[in-house]
Amino acid sequence: MGSFMFAMVRRSALACALVAFAGASLHAQDPGPTLAQLAHRAWTIRDGAPGGVAALAQSADGFLWIGTRTGLYRFDGVRFEEFEPPSGQALLSRSVSALLPLPDGSFWVGYSFGGVSLLAGGHVVSYGARDGLPAGTVAAFARDSDGGVWAATTTGLARFSGGAWRRVGVERGFPGGLTSDLLVDRRGVLWASEITGVFVLPRGARRFVWRARSLDVAPGGFGMPREAPDGSVWGASATLGIVPLSDSSGGPPRAETYRTRGVEGFLIDRRANAWITGISGRLMRIPLPAGLGATATTGSAEWQTLPMSRVTGMSGSAVYV
Repeated sequence: MGSFMFAMVRRSALACALVAFAGASLHAQDPGPTLAQLAHRAWTIRDGAPGGVAALAQSADGFLWIGTRTGLYRFDGVRFEEFEPPSGQALLSRSVSALLPLPDGSFWVGYSFGGVSLLAGGHVVSYGARDGLPAGTVAAFARDSDGGVWAATTTGLARFSGGAWRRVGVERGFPGGLTSDLLVDRRGVLWASEITGVFVLPRGARRFVWRARSLDVAPGGFGMPREAPDGSVWGASATLGIVPLSDSSGGPPRAETYRTRGVEGFLIDRRANAWITGISGRLMRIPLPAGLGATATTGSAEWQTLPMSRVTGMSGSAVYV
């Protein structure tokens, strides 16, 4: 089954770019179709698609869940259906900012105005600051190798285990400020992008370790640690561009930068291509180096860009990933 990248586009449209890939490979092989060859389909409000999309996640049963400013929706490939809690129960807010489906079919929902809800077994259980969750917008979730769930918010970081949230701070080596994104890599290492830097918690460890300088997670900035097929980890930000954070073994990368400024969205596909949005209104695909031993510039012949406009067949003038 092909890999896919979902994009939220202006004018209340939900767009999906589908790229057929045979499997994981590195950029030394054919990077795949050119951007102009990608299949593109858009769902607008006329099709029932919600506007103000902030989060996307696919649950274990194959449904696409969509978190928006006006509610939580489920998409089966044909119809969009707003989620209705069981009778007598309610979500904390209609403004959803983060989603995390779990293998057992349960589902975490984070909110723009703080708090989270767990949807499991036909019940909705909600948690807030009084339950140990840091206040503020929930920016990201992650599930670690022990089954614990982490939540990053604009005021800190917390872990859910044993039915309770516990805030994590300086007592465990984490500053505890604005945290924009989370990643658990294949080695079980938790990566947390915080306003003062990127911190890691090795599997089985109790304390976080500072790994890299800040990826601009202040308001208007980003963080976005992402793992490549070879196990290397990359970060991205508006001012620093793409930055290698580890090599394929989890150690320090040999390259210091892989730079292009103006990054607003960042994904890595199974062929080790970085997909970037926000650069002068363009969608960009960049093959990542396998060995992290060299840097790249915007002059590379392998880089491909596609202007986001209706002239090029896209649904709108901006894309968010």
